[in-house]
Amino acid sequence: MSEIRVDTISEKTSANGVAIDGVTIKDGGISATTQLDVQQSTTDMVGLSILNTNNSATTTSSQLRIGMTNSVGASYAVMKVQEGGSDDYPDIIFGVQNAVTTTPTERMRIKDTGQVGIGTNAPAKTLHISSADNQPLRVESTDAYSGVELKDNGASTLPPLISGLSDGFKIYAGHGSSRPEVMSIDATGAVTKPLQPAFLVHPASAQTNIADGATIVFGTERFDLGGDFASNTFTAPVTGKYQINFTARIDAIDTDASHIRIYFISSNKTYEIIKDPNYTADLLYSLWNFCALIDMDASDTLHLEYDQNVGTEQVDFQSQSFFSGYLVC
Repeated sequence: MSEIRVDTISEKTSANGVAIDGVTIKDGGISATTQLDVQQSTTDMVGLSILNTNNSATTTSSQLRIGMTNSVGASYAVMKVQEGGSDDYPDIIFGVQNAVTTTPTERMRIKDTGQVGIGTNAPAKTLHISSADNQPLRVESTDAYSGVELKDNGASTLPPLISGLSDGFKIYAGHGSSRPEVMSIDATGAVTKPLQPAFLVHPASAQTNIADGATIVFGTERFDLGGDFASNTFTAPVTGKYQINFTARIDAIDTDASHIRIYFISSNKTYEIIKDPNYTADLLYSLWNFCALIDMDASDTLHLEYDQNVGTEQVDFQSQSFFSGYLVC
């Protein structure tokens, strides 16, 4: 093995630099006609270190560039490390060039804050994607069963906020010690909302000889999701449109009554159904159905009242009657 030891090698011709086996050193720069291969065989983890010791670099100074020269001789960076601001941590910028005569377009940037921007040089979140495409993101798995999860820093025993698997899609909500499922779409497309406000109640026993203006009493709950029905009154938990239904079995209607009304009385509007009991004799029983789509604000209340004009107050509401409602939208 031959070895040459010198302190200084100077170029013979000032325009050419010094060439060593295809690598040219000139004016502090190194260039190679094919590739520059830097290999490290020691236990030192740093194989190549490129350091700008000038701490006064401006925000447009490039610390490292990897690029190409186009057909007109101009060099453009495909990847560069650029000073990002007043601190010591630069941005890493990636670009592409769709033609040899054009300047590369920036496609992705890793900010000195750790935020990643794709299609934007000013990411506002940890990952910020900006695109004119109306479907800017696709997540694809090569596994037969693919899915996606969104998870926060809650306890490991809590489910993710969003869980999408091949057998369905689930959304959970809440903080603290619990996180209930609020919506599920199964593999058939069926949508369920386990916490959607809904109730169904009926009288525990017959309400007899109801007086004019009396509130209709419902003493038995079949279900009450959210616990919004109490004391014969439904309270809207959120603002929305509610489907309200009432089916009544009414006994002993007095034919002398000129009319009978049933009211849905909400905080902001009253809805009614009216009938004229024009019978030849007191009616043994009758079935009434009354429904309405009602606009309610959060905390608005709704109850039912009975109204009878003249005649004997002898009407009975039987326990087969029921009152129900649910949030539509």
